[in-house]
Amino acid sequence: MIPLLIFLAVAAVALHAFWAQKRGRFDPILLIGDAGVAVALLILVVEGSSFFLNYSWWKELGQEQTFWQYVRIRWEPQAAAVVLGFIVLAVGLRLGRRHSLTALPRTRLFSWLGHAAALVVSFFLAENLIDPWRVALWLGSRDTGLYRDPLFGHSLTFYLFQLPFYRMIFAWVGLLLVLALVFYGVTVGLGASGERLDALREKLEARECGLRIAPRTAGPMLADFAGLARVGGVGHNTSGDLFLAFATGNHIPARADGLIPLRGMIPHNQLNSFVDAVAEAVEEAILNSLTAAETMAGVQVRTAYALPLDELQRIMAKYR
Repeated sequence: MIPLLIFLAVAAVALHAFWAQKRGRFDPILLIGDAGVAVALLILVVEGSSFFLNYSWWKELGQEQTFWQYVRIRWEPQAAAVVLGFIVLAVGLRLGRRHSLTALPRTRLFSWLGHAAALVVSFFLAENLIDPWRVALWLGSRDTGLYRDPLFGHSLTFYLFQLPFYRMIFAWVGLLLVLALVFYGVTVGLGASGERLDALREKLEARECGLRIAPRTAGPMLADFAGLARVGGVGHNTSGDLFLAFATGNHIPARADGLIPLRGMIPHNQLNSFVDAVAEAVEEAILNSLTAAETMAGVQVRTAYALPLDELQRIMAKYR
């Protein structure tokens, strides 16, 4: 039964991701969120079914009150430890993000992953370090006064029930604080190493902003910038726009002994048609690249979404 539930959860997450990608709305954070919800639902179904079976068994025995007392002893201490541990680790993560010098630890994806790691670690600590029955014995311990050790004056109750509880709590708190420092240090360290990623991102953004326009025509004159301006584009500093034009009206051999007369030259008063043609070709090429582009994810989960063509056609038809 459990393998079937796992298969259904994986299939549901994959189908949702495929649907989002098909509509141009895919986001890695969406995939992480779906996976987290699927895992939570699996745990809820498995543990819930086990809880219901145990409750039914105790109910048939007429021991419902004993069952609920057992549930409180079994889960309340560890649940409280998970919540407190998550708060402490989240504080360490938040301080690390605040003191980071780069934008990488401040991204939404980093926040999701960091808090998910904090939740998993706090759950692991509570499961392995907090003994619910030791907590119950500490709460129910009473000093009988029958015996006290001659060195420190403590009773047997202290050594049997209270001291083990204190040692457990000190171990849990100490390891939790160490891990909070680890969360802080790792976050700051990733932020420091993220400077190289920021430099790479700036280079990629500069490349993405630049246009490469290289028309090929039989005419000797071109108007690339006119086509760029028709779609609302202008040149900016560091944008990296490149314009390369070459004419094909005259064939020049690679090796020649003397001067080669050029033929097929067009008079200046007849160049307007070439200017219009090049501008229209550049405009069409830019529009084709915009409408044919697919959704892409880059550095720091920066996503460039594809244009919704149906919506684009509706808007263009409205304002044409």
